[in-house]
Amino acid sequence: MTESLARLFGTEPHQHQANGPESGQVVLGQDALRVVIDRPQSLTTYMKSWDSRGLAHHCDGRIHLSPVARAGSLCGCPSLMEERKVRARLGQGPQPVTTLLFRLADASELGLFRFRSSSWRFAEGVEETRAHLLDLDGPVLCDLAIETVEFTTGNGRRVCYQKPIVRVLGRWTCDPGTSPDTYATGTPSVPTPAPGEQAKPAVVSCH
Repeated sequence: MTESLARLFGTEPHQHQANGPESGQVVLGQDALRVVIDRPQSLTTYMKSWDSRGLAHHCDGRIHLSPVARAGSLCGCPSLMEERKVRARLGQGPQPVTTLLFRLADASELGLFRFRSSSWRFAEGVEETRAHLLDLDGPVLCDLAIETVEFTTGNGRRVCYQKPIVRVLGRWTCDPGTSPDTYATGTPSVPTPAPGEQAKPAVVSCH
């Protein structure tokens, strides 16, 4: 799989130390991937935290999802993402884990890949993105990108950070002769940057 991806993007495969099958990586010289998202459920955000024993909190922002003994009970997380962020910064609450399952538009036969991020801004845009995916009813063509945000605060401090985004382009067709310009147009989903937010590293791996 790693070799196939390297050939597709014209680069060299690399090996890295990892637990499990995700031992290969391909470093891309680009900040966006043209991808296909099969359904809205392919994009999810859960709230998680860990302690010395492992996963300590796992919810959808409303109810616990695990362990089995707590599944279905209220988790106690605030309804607003901004309030969850404050609690997480104080060490009193979980952080988001957003996962996207996708296929490469130029090589869908390679199967599913997984993109994972702990960015708060990426998590905040999930519901809006899922709504766009639902409106288009079926596989959707998107750009999965890393966007650089730069601005100057009111006190003159320059801030620069990167965040992942999903831009919804339109319905996907398997016809390789179809130009992307002919796709039904969707509304790009680009979350608004938060002052001072530092995007966490994201992992793209074979699923």
